[in-house]
Amino acid sequence: MEIRGLSGCRYVDKNLSNQTSTQEGELNISKATDRIYLNGADTEIVDNAWGRSMLVQHTNSASTVVWNPGASAESIVDVGESQGNSFVCVETANTEAFDAVRLSAGASCFIETKISLKR
Repeated sequence: MEIRGLSGCRYVDKNLSNQTSTQEGELNISKATDRIYLNGADTEIVDNAWGRSMLVQHTNSASTVVWNPGASAESIVDVGESQGNSFVCVETANTEAFDAVRLSAGASCFIETKISLKR
């Protein structure tokens, strides 16, 4: 599975003690992944196994979280061991550590994710 739209973005790797790096090229998911990309840009998930791609559009988001549980998928009821290598989650986010949104009493804020399927 390939995630497009993150090339050149800085990210924090939660699996490597919050080490920061820059994504070089497209992201290929082949093992446990847990990253916060410091970029709220639109991304595309290319799923060659199903012959499709999904466009993930972000609004009012400063980060994109990408994760795959890898071998620990067996302990996640909604995923399961058999789907561990083919599962990916791409989330719209404003993370507390990097781009928290602080609101005064009565104020509001929204973030939005729009997912479109392309064949």
